[in-house]
Amino acid sequence: MTPIVAIVEDDVSAREALIGLVEALGYRGQGFADAAALLGFDGLGQVGCLIADIRLPGGISGMQLHQRLPGLPCILVTAYPDAATADLAQEIGALAYFAKPVPPERLLACLAGILSLQPGWVIPRHDGLGTGSVRTYASAPPGDAAMPTAMPTPGKSLLDPGNHLLVMIDFQSQMAFATKSIDPVALRNNAALVSQAAAGFKVPTILTTVAETSFSGPMFSEVTEPFAGQAMLDRTSMNCWEDAAVIAEVNRIGKPRIVLGGLWTGVCIVGPALSALDQGFEVCVIADACGDVSAEAHDRAMDRMVQAGVQPMTSMQYLLELQRDWARAETYELTTGIAKRFGGAYGLGIVYAKTMFGASESH
Repeated sequence: MTPIVAIVEDDVSAREALIGLVEALGYRGQGFADAAALLGFDGLGQVGCLIADIRLPGGISGMQLHQRLPGLPCILVTAYPDAATADLAQEIGALAYFAKPVPPERLLACLAGILSLQPGWVIPRHDGLGTGSVRTYASAPPGDAAMPTAMPTPGKSLLDPGNHLLVMIDFQSQMAFATKSIDPVALRNNAALVSQAAAGFKVPTILTTVAETSFSGPMFSEVTEPFAGQAMLDRTSMNCWEDAAVIAEVNRIGKPRIVLGGLWTGVCIVGPALSALDQGFEVCVIADACGDVSAEAHDRAMDRMVQAGVQPMTSMQYLLELQRDWARAETYELTTGIAKRFGGAYGLGIVYAKTMFGASESH
């Protein structure tokens, strides 16, 4: 059963807005007007996370409530942020501290980590808790192991717009007709999300088809439209890594990391993935922007590639990894705009948050 997110907020409109946001993101929200109402709640044992306003009526503040429930992960919010309160929130173990209106993407990130409790998941602190300060659910290292030093810098394996080449392969009608591992509407949506992200962030991209005019048909318009005027590289080979024109473009662009998406996973993705790995490239495959003739075919192809060293990811992960910081104002509207159009329930959450209480993730 999905854990309850308890929202303790005396302002009715703010409480309802937070409940709506939490539920739009796929969680169960339960509102309480004060701390006593939560403490007397029969379902307290089902609560997986507490979101509490710092200023509450009834003599128990949000901070005091958190201290009374020390085992319950807590997110504190306030309409009156200041450095001293932020420091105190950090001191008592709050996992996040937000100024109102609550930024929906940051709240989503915190809730996803808190409620899944994935080992090694890192919860960012925001709005006065200190840049780069983190709390993690990872197991502590053995006592005789050297403790690494954490730094507020991204890992080298993360994608950014300048460190990789995207290759979109055979998103064509004839290939899609037989694709059964993913719904065709979802496939087209995910392919569009990836293409919009790559074009918007100016990621160098190759669009390649197989037998376009003689058999397979044109590439999906959702994929080509963001790259208006870009030529298709049509092939006869199932493995695009064996096509001289494709390889010439790979070498011209000159990126050490290759990201792949396309149809079918077990043929037209496995081929270039294993070939590029063999030649010393790093390879990522966007699994939900691929498809095959059956779920078994897709899954076994992904297994084979991962065992060989390919890094799997999803279309939404690709978009958000390119953005990575909501303070990057130059691509903020681009990223949220793509998410709203193609991001499913997550995109609906953004639309809801912005419409209902004007939330902004970037400040």
